[in-house]
Amino acid sequence: MANDKVLVLEGEMSLVLRQMNKTFYSNKEIFLQELINNASNALDKIQFESHTNKNILDDRVIRLVPHKANKTLSIIDTGIGMTHTDLAYNLGVGFYSTYLIADKVIVTSKHNDHDQYIWESQHGASFIVTNDINAQQPSRGTNITIFLKDNQVHKLEYLEEVTIKNLVIKYCQHISYRIYLWNENTKDDWQLINIWLHNRERDSKHVAQKLMNHIPDDFVFSILSNLPLKSLKRFGCVRRSWALLFENSHFMNLLRNSFICNHQSYYDDTYLLLNLSPLYQNHYNSSLFSISGKRFENMEKLYWPSQIQEDYIEGIGILGSSSINGIMCLYVKDLVYLWNPTINEFKVIPPSPFENAPYYIYIGIKYHGFGYDCVRDDYKVIRKVSFFVNSDDDVEPHDVFPLSCIWEMYSLRSNSWTNLQLHDCVPTTYDDNNKFYLEGMCHWLGYAESRIQPVISFDLIISQSI
Repeated sequence: MANDKVLVLEGEMSLVLRQMNKTFYSNKEIFLQELINNASNALDKIQFESHTNKNILDDRVIRLVPHKANKTLSIIDTGIGMTHTDLAYNLGVGFYSTYLIADKVIVTSKHNDHDQYIWESQHGASFIVTNDINAQQPSRGTNITIFLKDNQVHKLEYLEEVTIKNLVIKYCQHISYRIYLWNENTKDDWQLINIWLHNRERDSKHVAQKLMNHIPDDFVFSILSNLPLKSLKRFGCVRRSWALLFENSHFMNLLRNSFICNHQSYYDDTYLLLNLSPLYQNHYNSSLFSISGKRFENMEKLYWPSQIQEDYIEGIGILGSSSINGIMCLYVKDLVYLWNPTINEFKVIPPSPFENAPYYIYIGIKYHGFGYDCVRDDYKVIRKVSFFVNSDDDVEPHDVFPLSCIWEMYSLRSNSWTNLQLHDCVPTTYDDNNKFYLEGMCHWLGYAESRIQPVISFDLIISQSI
């Protein structure tokens, strides 16, 4: 215990926790979604490492263990685990949502390259990180045990099997890892509760097996290689797996030979999307056009999604100025959408908890990047959220808002926002035309105090700016 360090939750961190409980998380059941999302992210990271380290065991699961006698609920994952530094400083805002229903939390975590540590605290007090010297056979992953509040009896419903299953169905259908629930009253101790994942895997394997039995790859490649390039790119917009054809060397050789033999023109398959927004008017609407031809002489007007045509006043922007696998990220003021015009799929991206700020806070949102994470098969949006105090409102000293700005990343897979924990000094862009995505990296031209404009590159896979 001599080397253990006691850290007190005071100052800015305490303010964040109070504001979070007071403002951001009015729905207390959200704690389970936050913890399962964290577990899923830890499994994503160990899956990424397994590509370069073949010694990592493939046992990626999430387990939920309710214990009514002790009034505890444990969320256990076999993910990458946390180091001493992670436990002390990098638990994240979502983790602290556990205190909406808990008086005490204990976290035991083991990273492959580090010792096993225990993090323990009580809400509003201090926490301590200790080396788990009693660990007999430490295994990789994290075990979060929350002790439910005694003074609120209704919180014990979160230990009921039906409640846990309903919350997983409600919030966690995007999770691609198996989630098991412990039930000591049944013969089968562990129940797979995200059963839709099992059914989806079973159906996908069945369809894939039927296709493999009837359509040889060589035959498929021979047919597809004779299609125009424009048609192939359109197929990639409909189904992402078609886009992977361009990474197959055998198929690309067939496509090149077909292209040369048939004397195709590059210009026949070239088209651009043009987004026009008339300026200097009180109210203006954006117009979208498809232009093609050798001199781009052919122009066809396209129509925005019907879901937003009647709602917007100002112009619609396209984040990154391009589509990714046929998907475009549209934004109007602070609202953002994902749209695939080829198959007419449309999704409204939900707000983050930070958008529900106190009445005296003005929120400024600037979107910086839209890209694709090929490791997790996930589409992500990057933005900066700034907070400004409205000087016209009377603000009490104890209500001082602790944040000036944050960087957030949206994941389509989890359908939620994550605080990136980036420094305020990361240069921001104010120009809609200097952002682009390329091979897993979002880039933008930033504005700094010096005259030199730096280029910022954000890696979507490791969630880090360069």
